[in-house]
Amino acid sequence: MVGAVVPLTGMSSPWGRQTWAGVQLACELAGDAGGVRSLAGARLTPTVGDSKSQAESAARHAERMIAGGAVALVGCNQSAASIVVAEIAEQSRVPFIIATDLEPALTARGFAFTFRIGPTLDAYARDLLAYLRDLGVAAGRPPRRLALLSERSTMGQIAGDGVRRAAGTLGFEVVDDTTYDPSPTTGFAGCVASYRRARVEVVVGHNSLEDAVRIARAMIEGDFNPKAYGGILGGQASAAYVSALGRVAEDALGTIGWWPDLDVPGLAILQRRYRERFREPLDAASVAGISAVAVVWDALERAASTDPRTLRDAIAATELRPGERMLLQLRGVRFLPGGENDRAAGLVLVVKDGAPQLVAPREVARTRALYPKRPWPATPTR
Repeated sequence: MVGAVVPLTGMSSPWGRQTWAGVQLACELAGDAGGVRSLAGARLTPTVGDSKSQAESAARHAERMIAGGAVALVGCNQSAASIVVAEIAEQSRVPFIIATDLEPALTARGFAFTFRIGPTLDAYARDLLAYLRDLGVAAGRPPRRLALLSERSTMGQIAGDGVRRAAGTLGFEVVDDTTYDPSPTTGFAGCVASYRRARVEVVVGHNSLEDAVRIARAMIEGDFNPKAYGGILGGQASAAYVSALGRVAEDALGTIGWWPDLDVPGLAILQRRYRERFREPLDAASVAGISAVAVVWDALERAASTDPRTLRDAIAATELRPGERMLLQLRGVRFLPGGENDRAAGLVLVVKDGAPQLVAPREVARTRALYPKRPWPATPTR
């Protein structure tokens, strides 16, 4: 039994439901492929516990599933829930696969039974700044003066910490560092005025879609045109951002964990099967669920045992390439001693010709961002 501790209700439920859908489909397809052959074709049986977007509920479900014989847990689409589930998994000596959560501290506590398949949030911040640095170097005028503008939330704090750590090593000076409380009444005119005075060249941060749109409009109204503007797992460079801003969205940068036209073996078939099964497209959260099951399936095959401790050692020795056992991670999976995926990679997008397009890493790039970005159009929105 593979236990998914995810939010099916509450504020994080949109992502939890997608991850649970991915877990279900992956288990079904693993069974169709012959199951775990080293265990006489045993099938992976998924079970779910609704965390209700609450850490306490996640803990109760984790304990219930472990008592019921789960060989591994997957979760939790919420870092606070994953923190407590990781503790329970460690105490119970049962492997826990973090599918989507980004908090760096999750794998920094020396736990032996916790593994993460995707990048941390601060890694996305580093990827975005590295791409901006490379753009500037190629243009012969690398940016130096950076403004960090993030919402005052756990995600905003982690993204900000990542920017601060990466800035110095990549040649940036953080000349303005502002956090704000997400609210419909929050205004950004004062920030923009500060940027003009400080001669800011690049503005980045973690912002919701609504805030990303309002920040862009504030820069237009304040007659401030930075050389680059981007978001770290936020609203920028998304289809909804383009829909809200029209031509203003052009050249905005953003980061994301997965993209539907990646060249991963078997991806097209999985996309079709997922749409047939759930009547919606595969997304980053569902891909994370599929990839987590791929890791468990592969480890069970090599372990030839359902003993959680034996399975843990097999997971630690994982070497999976993209497409193997339905793994959809860009560069595959190989875990470091602390449980992080040494091959985890995020993606950088730019809005170009009315749609987000991949620009990094280099091996998946479909285009290249303009640097400096074009001036804001005369008509700011559609």
